[in-house]
Amino acid sequence: MQILNAAQPTTISTHTSDQNVSTVNQTSSVQKISDKVQAASSNQVQDVIFIGRGSSIAYALTEVCDRYEGQSSTQAQSHEPPLTGRAMVIGSSEPWSKEVRGSGFINHQNELIDTWGSKAPKYSKEYADRQQFSDANTAQINRAASLGVREVNDEVSNVKKGDDGLFRVSTKQGHEFVTKQVILGIGAGPHTNALAESGDSLSLTPAEQRLGNINVENKEAIKSQVLDLDEFMRLTDNGTSLKGKTVVVHGPNAGIDAVERAGSLGANAGKLRKNIDKIRATGDLI
Repeated sequence: MQILNAAQPTTISTHTSDQNVSTVNQTSSVQKISDKVQAASSNQVQDVIFIGRGSSIAYALTEVCDRYEGQSSTQAQSHEPPLTGRAMVIGSSEPWSKEVRGSGFINHQNELIDTWGSKAPKYSKEYADRQQFSDANTAQINRAASLGVREVNDEVSNVKKGDDGLFRVSTKQGHEFVTKQVILGIGAGPHTNALAESGDSLSLTPAEQRLGNINVENKEAIKSQVLDLDEFMRLTDNGTSLKGKTVVVHGPNAGIDAVERAGSLGANAGKLRKNIDKIRATGDLI
């Protein structure tokens, strides 16, 4: 199904019933967008709302922008941007920004993860730079904004589908928007916290709930020493030497980042994994 294929925006009555409630909690929040959200008193229906500001939303917007940029240039003198009143992006941070993930690299080459322009991304033997990847995602959202897509600095708390087939998107700041289509780009959610308190099950991820049968002694004493990947990358961004220290890494693909960072700072880095041989392609950088 093509995104933004409708011809004209429509309006609705402000009172409808809802069904199929789906809660959306895993939106990122650090780097703020400069945007004053007006109260949702207007009953104009959006064609589509994009939830999130990461790479999956950037990929979707790249295709949309490619289709509408030509239309925008021919109508620029006499019309408003072609996507005005038809689409919005809701989110409060770019999840690969330094403030969220720390600096360093992503353990993929650029041609595998970059957004496409008029040509495919160039091949490179090097890993992608995190900040450059973050900036590229933000650039696609800015590109969409120039075509009339509205940026909303907020976090989505709920999505409801009404009997009329339209979706109502509620935010933490108390706004509600109505749309024909919702595109979710919210990632896999927060990191699993093995030290999370099991008493408040509503705040736990499904993975954390499955850890309820594991007892951890002296949680307070080890909290500062057991970090998720993002915490570790932010903590070590200042380049302080880890010489003489031991860093133990547990986890699959993303653990590569931690091992590389720890090793580059002089630590004795070890990785816990299953006792099986790993399969690697010829020329693998690890």
